[in-house]
Amino acid sequence: MSPSSKGSAIGVVLLVTIIEDSGLIVWLVLLRASILVMGFPVAALVLLLVLLAEHSIMQSALNPKFTGKILLEILGFTLLEVVNWAIWLALLSVNDIIASAYFFVGFYAEHQITENVLTQQPYLQFRNARATITAGVILETLSEGVGARLWILFGLTGIVLLLIGSVIEHSIQYVVGRLPVQQSREDAPEPSPPLVSPNEEGPTPSEMR
Repeated sequence: MSPSSKGSAIGVVLLVTIIEDSGLIVWLVLLRASILVMGFPVAALVLLLVLLAEHSIMQSALNPKFTGKILLEILGFTLLEVVNWAIWLALLSVNDIIASAYFFVGFYAEHQITENVLTQQPYLQFRNARATITAGVILETLSEGVGARLWILFGLTGIVLLLIGSVIEHSIQYVVGRLPVQQSREDAPEPSPPLVSPNEEGPTPSEMR
């Protein structure tokens, strides 16, 4: 990767990190400050729009084929992420272990779908030809989960830890999104039959007599 490419990658990672974490902070403030029930859908809508912008920036940076279909796919896993954050936060008041387990499962699925769109794989494919992608998704999920939990635990001082976890997450996501993915045998195109030149044609009927 050239110095200019490295600078561009760092810029994208920092930008999406700032956007996502700012959205999460605003979302949490809206939830805690809301007395009326209407505050909950407003907070969810704000988080949805922020995460949609974050995912779109990352996708456009890595995926040259940014089409309307991809935008709909981004909307799909962004909705899943909003639901994941809401359920995880609610579970924290019930049991920390249950909340952590849900976070890993829910966000692993969301991160895997994100990488599928980045690498132009089937939307719900959870088995990859490259084990590096699966390992990357696991590390993304763990780094984001640890950062988010420490953020909730330590409050304002935990924002720094949230940022660190998000930078690690998005750095891995950027690297994994650039990996070439091997085609499976089912997806690989069938080889075309060999071309036969006129000089290599079989014997004529008269030659076979």
